[in-house]
Amino acid sequence: MAVHDQTLFVVLRFFAGLGCGSLISLSFTTVGLTSNPDRNFGYLIMWVLLYGAVVLFAMPAAFSLSGMRGPLLFFALFPLVALPFVKAFPVSGETVAAVEADAVNLSGVLKGSALAAMFAYFIAQGV
Repeated sequence: MAVHDQTLFVVLRFFAGLGCGSLISLSFTTVGLTSNPDRNFGYLIMWVLLYGAVVLFAMPAAFSLSGMRGPLLFFALFPLVALPFVKAFPVSGETVAAVEADAVNLSGVLKGSALAAMFAYFIAQGV
């Protein structure tokens, strides 16, 4: 909101996209570490879609009331509501005791490649 130089804006937008890609790929990984990842991933997607629908519905009114600053401040501050839930996140994959019978055990390189692919995809989405 306070940047008027194009080059600085591009640099800041790049780092915002980097942060977006990082957080989304980490959140998907975190959901995968829960005891019931299929159900929890469904909940995650449901809440993301509900949030998107509400924001799209409210955006014209918010924009008419406060211009572009209001929605930008909302998008900057809204993620802070997740901070109280950080302590409930799984610490590691060791917290998941049940392993499905048809699960494939991947090497660390393949797991890292999958995480890097998600990271790159969501960086591109954020940028």
